[in-house]
Amino acid sequence: MTRRDRWRNALRLLLGTLAHLATARLTSVVGREGSYWVFGARFGSGFVDNARYLFEEAADRPGVRAVWLSADPETVETVRASGYEAYHSRSLRGRWLAVRAGTVVVTHSLRDVSLPLTGGAFVVNCWHGVPLKTVGFDAELGEEPWVVRRLHRRLADALDVVVSPSPLAVHSTATGLGVPRTCVHVLPYPRYEPLVGDPPRADATAERVAALAERGPLVWYLPTFRERGADLADRVDFAALDRLLAARGARLVVKPHPFESVTLPADLEHVTALDGVDDLSTMLPHVDVLVTDYSSVCVDYLLLDRPMVFYAPDLDAYREERGFYVDYESFVPGPLVTDDDALVDALARALDGDDPAAVHRRALREAFLTDTGDDPAATVFEAVDAARTGVR
Repeated sequence: MTRRDRWRNALRLLLGTLAHLATARLTSVVGREGSYWVFGARFGSGFVDNARYLFEEAADRPGVRAVWLSADPETVETVRASGYEAYHSRSLRGRWLAVRAGTVVVTHSLRDVSLPLTGGAFVVNCWHGVPLKTVGFDAELGEEPWVVRRLHRRLADALDVVVSPSPLAVHSTATGLGVPRTCVHVLPYPRYEPLVGDPPRADATAERVAALAERGPLVWYLPTFRERGADLADRVDFAALDRLLAARGARLVVKPHPFESVTLPADLEHVTALDGVDDLSTMLPHVDVLVTDYSSVCVDYLLLDRPMVFYAPDLDAYREERGFYVDYESFVPGPLVTDDDALVDALARALDGDDPAAVHRRALREAFLTDTGDDPAATVFEAVDAARTGVR
């Protein structure tokens, strides 16, 4: 990012924060409509993650008007096609609902819905993954100029509820997002629903993954984000993995981060790239072995009690540059490998039924995750509704 871009972003943040504070002052006088709940996710770019599951729960509740707001027209159409109410966040109706809604639910920040127009609302940040690596004020925000940090601190003050599915991650969630520990509520992620309760949704992508799973063992490679535009093929020997998979009659699905890509050799027969997957929770039940690194998807996958392999070729550099909240080597519930040969060997063992981390994995789930119940979205809705009515 250039210096000019940084100044532009800082100015945009300043203006958005000032508008947010002005909206808070206005709505303290004219009030907000308690039955209106607006939802958004991933900076307004998709109908995804914890906000989606909580939205669908809220939409079924009597006396609640649940509305999805997005800056992406395609997302708005997707939500409407599913039978729900949705508007472009910059449309007149979208802006009006952002100002009127008593409750705002996001997964990243207020920009998921509208930073300027959500002042004075009861704000719920469901977040998008248990922080194993440092986030927010403990990571990139800590390096920003003082004025930028101060503006983000002011916006953190607007959060009323932050969801954490782990009692052991309350402190890291609070320090990373800049909120008091009392603001962090230990509740299951709504997106856990397909992992512990209802069967996964039968959309086209899920059906494609299910079809792959029917042909033999299915492995997923889900690495965390490194840098915008990075290609996963630069750090993984997919040809070697393809040979292993062919020998075991298995398939590998590679899912890059939305800001990264993967260029696979044309002659691979057992490795498939899958872009544009928004809802991992509907895919994970089809996966027999998960390969990841520092991604919190490993925490979600604990709920299925299946083998994992942790491929971290840049562990030392990543620890130095980013850092962790946990002791990574002792935390990971699976073999930890740092080169291609070791990855092939560990994956071969997993496909052959060798599961040395099974006891650790189950103990970690018991200690690290709160009880999910069989309807996580309902649990979160009821907790949020109780907190909302007790505060506003």
